[in-house]
Amino acid sequence: MEHLLHPFVYINQEKACDFYIRFEHMEEDLSHAGRKLGLSAIDLPREKTSNSQKVNYREYYDKKTEQIVQDQFQDIIRDFEYSF
Repeated sequence: MEHLLHPFVYINQEKACDFYIRFEHMEEDLSHAGRKLGLSAIDLPREKTSNSQKVNYREYYDKKTEQIVQDQFQDIIRDFEYSF
């Protein structure tokens, strides 16, 4: 199956990005990016936080849809050391 999304940009078969800002590590990754760019620290406000019980994302997938996600996002899963 051909990839639906291409999350990484390559130039001469090398990733064309020095670093990534991941949503789940937003504050840490923005701080890292800011330091590399010589910017002062960024204090991110938190809005619309919820106290409700969160459902584990894995509960939304069966074996078939889990395999589709693993196939489509294998680069991200590998490079960011995610597990599914």
